[in-house]
Amino acid sequence: MIFVPLVSVVSLITLLLAVLMGYGLQVLVVMATFMLIQATYSFLAIMMDDEDWKLIVFSPLFVAGYKELRNFIKIKSLYDILARKEMKWGTLTRVGTPETKSTIKVTSSIRH
Repeated sequence: MIFVPLVSVVSLITLLLAVLMGYGLQVLVVMATFMLIQATYSFLAIMMDDEDWKLIVFSPLFVAGYKELRNFIKIKSLYDILARKEMKWGTLTRVGTPETKSTIKVTSSIRH
Protein backbone atom coordinates (compact mmCIF):
# COMPACT_ATOMS: atom_id res chain seq x y z
CA MET A 1 0.00 0.00 0.00
CA ILE A 2 2.79 2.44 0.81
CA PHE A 3 5.62 1.23 -1.42
CA VAL A 4 3.96 1.32 -4.85
CA PRO A 5 2.63 4.92 -4.68
CA LEU A 6 5.97 6.26 -3.45
CA VAL A 7 7.89 4.39 -6.14
CA SER A 8 5.42 5.73 -8.68
CA VAL A 9 6.37 9.29 -7.74
CA VAL A 10 10.06 8.43 -8.11
CA SER A 11 9.41 6.81 -11.51
CA LEU A 12 7.50 9.89 -12.74
CA ILE A 13 10.40 12.13 -11.72
CA THR A 14 12.83 9.76 -13.44
CA LEU A 15 10.74 9.77 -16.61
CA LEU A 16 10.63 13.56 -16.62
CA LEU A 17 14.41 13.78 -16.18
CA ALA A 18 14.94 11.22 -18.96
CA VAL A 19 12.81 13.28 -21.35
CA LEU A 20 14.67 16.46 -20.40
CA MET A 21 18.02 14.74 -21.00
CA GLY A 22 17.04 13.69 -24.52
CA TYR A 23 15.75 10.17 -24.00
CA GLY A 24 12.17 10.98 -24.99
CA LEU A 25 11.99 8.32 -27.69
CA GLN A 26 13.04 5.59 -25.27
CA VAL A 27 10.43 6.79 -22.77
CA LEU A 28 7.76 6.66 -25.47
CA VAL A 29 8.78 3.11 -26.44
CA VAL A 30 8.54 1.92 -22.82
CA MET A 31 5.17 3.64 -22.31
CA ALA A 32 3.86 2.21 -25.58
CA THR A 33 4.94 -1.27 -24.46
CA PHE A 34 3.04 -0.94 -21.18
CA MET A 35 0.01 0.45 -23.02
CA LEU A 36 0.10 -2.55 -25.36
CA ILE A 37 0.23 -4.93 -22.40
CA GLN A 38 -2.72 -3.14 -20.77
CA ALA A 39 -4.65 -3.22 -24.06
CA THR A 40 -4.02 -6.98 -24.25
CA TYR A 41 -5.44 -7.47 -20.73
CA SER A 42 -8.45 -5.34 -21.67
CA PHE A 43 -8.88 -7.28 -24.91
CA LEU A 44 -8.98 -10.56 -23.02
CA ALA A 45 -11.42 -9.22 -20.41
CA ILE A 46 -13.72 -7.77 -23.09
CA MET A 47 -13.61 -11.01 -25.03
CA MET A 48 -14.37 -13.14 -21.94
CA ASP A 49 -17.26 -10.94 -20.75
CA ASP A 50 -18.70 -10.34 -24.22
CA GLU A 51 -18.59 -6.55 -23.74
CA ASP A 52 -18.48 -3.67 -26.21
CA TRP A 53 -15.21 -3.58 -28.18
CA LYS A 54 -15.12 0.22 -28.01
CA LEU A 55 -14.04 -0.07 -24.36
CA ILE A 56 -10.55 -1.12 -25.43
CA VAL A 57 -9.90 2.50 -26.44
CA PHE A 58 -9.86 3.45 -22.74
CA SER A 59 -7.21 0.90 -21.72
CA PRO A 60 -4.18 3.20 -22.34
CA LEU A 61 -5.66 5.66 -19.84
CA PHE A 62 -4.77 3.23 -17.06
CA VAL A 63 -1.08 3.57 -17.89
CA ALA A 64 -1.11 7.29 -18.61
CA GLY A 65 -3.40 8.72 -15.95
CA TYR A 66 -5.66 6.56 -13.83
CA LYS A 67 -2.83 4.79 -12.05
CA GLU A 68 -1.24 8.11 -11.08
CA LEU A 69 -4.57 9.41 -9.80
CA ARG A 70 -5.00 6.33 -7.61
CA ASN A 71 -1.46 6.66 -6.30
CA PHE A 72 -1.98 10.36 -5.50
CA ILE A 73 -5.11 9.49 -3.50
CA LYS A 74 -3.19 6.79 -1.61
CA ILE A 75 -0.32 9.18 -0.78
CA LYS A 76 -2.76 11.88 0.37
CA SER A 77 -4.60 9.35 2.54
CA LEU A 78 -1.31 8.22 4.08
CA TYR A 79 -0.39 11.85 4.80
CA ASP A 80 -3.78 12.44 6.43
CA ILE A 81 -3.28 9.40 8.65
CA LEU A 82 0.27 10.35 9.65
CA ALA A 83 -0.74 13.97 10.30
CA ARG A 84 -3.60 12.68 12.44
CA LYS A 85 -6.02 14.82 10.51
CA GLU A 86 -9.51 14.47 11.91
CA MET A 87 -11.88 12.94 9.41
CA LYS A 88 -15.57 13.79 9.43
CA TRP A 89 -18.56 12.80 7.42
CA GLY A 90 -20.01 15.47 5.19
CA THR A 91 -23.49 16.86 5.62
CA LEU A 92 -26.34 16.72 3.17
CA THR A 93 -29.08 19.25 2.67
CA ARG A 94 -32.45 18.00 1.55
CA VAL A 95 -33.98 19.76 -1.42
CA GLY A 96 -37.70 19.72 -2.10
CA THR A 97 -40.75 19.44 0.04
CA PRO A 98 -40.35 18.14 3.59
CA GLU A 99 -43.40 15.94 3.22
CA THR A 100 -44.07 13.64 0.32
CA LYS A 101 -47.40 12.00 -0.20
CA SER A 102 -47.36 8.39 -1.20
CA THR A 103 -48.97 7.51 -4.48
CA ILE A 104 -49.35 3.90 -3.47
CA LYS A 105 -52.92 2.94 -2.64
CA VAL A 106 -53.32 0.45 0.15
CA THR A 107 -55.84 -2.18 -0.80
CA SER A 108 -56.85 -5.29 0.96
CA SER A 109 -56.14 -8.49 -0.92
CA ILE A 110 -58.48 -10.54 1.27
CA ARG A 111 -62.01 -10.80 -0.12
CA HIS A 112 -64.96 -11.37 2.15
